[in-house]
Amino acid sequence: MLKIFRRAKIDSTNEEAWRLLKAGVTPPFVVVAEEQEAGKGRFGRSWYSPKGGLWFSIATQTMRPSETISLAAAYAVIHTVKEITDICARVRIPNDVVIERKKLAGILIERDENTVVAGIGLNLKVERFPSELKDTAISLHKVTSKPLNPHEFLKKISEKFLRCVETGDFTVGMWLCCLGKKVEFWVGDTHLVGKFLGILENKKAVFDLDGKELEIPLAQINKFRKFEEGQKQG
Repeated sequence: MLKIFRRAKIDSTNEEAWRLLKAGVTPPFVVVAEEQEAGKGRFGRSWYSPKGGLWFSIATQTMRPSETISLAAAYAVIHTVKEITDICARVRIPNDVVIERKKLAGILIERDENTVVAGIGLNLKVERFPSELKDTAISLHKVTSKPLNPHEFLKKISEKFLRCVETGDFTVGMWLCCLGKKVEFWVGDTHLVGKFLGILENKKAVFDLDGKELEIPLAQINKFRKFEEGQKQG
């Protein structure tokens, strides 16, 4: 059974995860807090973490690159949100999960060689955001009437994340949120824009590029996202 360390108020779940690792706790395990006083974002930014959100970190060991781990965390959040609420969130590269172009969740990956701590902040039932965030952040309870049990979200996201990190097989589920939509993606250094039509049994993605169907192996697609009209391509 996955070890879960629960805290009422803490500086940062990532920091607590590292403290537990240094104290000899064996990964994988999860640290979750009701509030963070010094929640961490990328580039040393702070992360607004009041009561009502789901603030947690998952410690594990893997040789996979940090970019893949971040995408696995995003997939775990997106798939869980879809499963529980039927709402289709999407990834905003490199580390955000968004609904209606507003940030629902953020991900911070920290590592020491093969020891990884994945911090996930999910705006589950956050009632108010500060003025600087009110136009860019969103809370899940504002867009669904479905019951939102934080324990259920924590369990499902953690399990999916660890399974994805172990198997690496999560790209198919990520793409399904963009089915029938215009997407942009990269094959090597080549940037392409087209309509995503589906995934074949041989794990090739099918696109409509200006009326021409193109099949590309999933393994060759190194980055993708839903294309928003008016955004700068690339």
